[in-house]
Amino acid sequence: IHVIIHKLLADNGRHMSFDIFVFMHAMLALLIAALMIMVLTKLWRAPLASLVISPEDGKVSLARVQALVMVLIVGGLFLVLSIEHGDFVDVPNGALGLLAISIGGYVASKAIDAWKSRSTQPTKKNHAPPSD
Repeated sequence: IHVIIHKLLADNGRHMSFDIFVFMHAMLALLIAALMIMVLTKLWRAPLASLVISPEDGKVSLARVQALVMVLIVGGLFLVLSIEHGDFVDVPNGALGLLAISIGGYVASKAIDAWKSRSTQPTKKNHAPPSD
């Protein structure tokens, strides 16, 4: 993100003022902090079980647990390391790949559940009324 902001602020080979660069970083940090506060507030109000229990059948969903754990691990490490270095750190491609696989598994399980619920519902057939 640092590189993206740096390129956005570049002006024909010259770099804009350092103050604008610091301001952009501060605004980005405030935006991320606001999003995190919104998410944490929602998590605080909802019981933890609602994050891992499937609403369709009331059972614990392994895909939800795996996605939640991976997001917390990768997100937590990113946050801690970024604070420690004072700048955003690069997330390794392996960690991003594992996160994508985990969330992809959750999305696939939701698609399978939707397909199962659609295929088990009786279909309504339009029958013409008997003619007299």
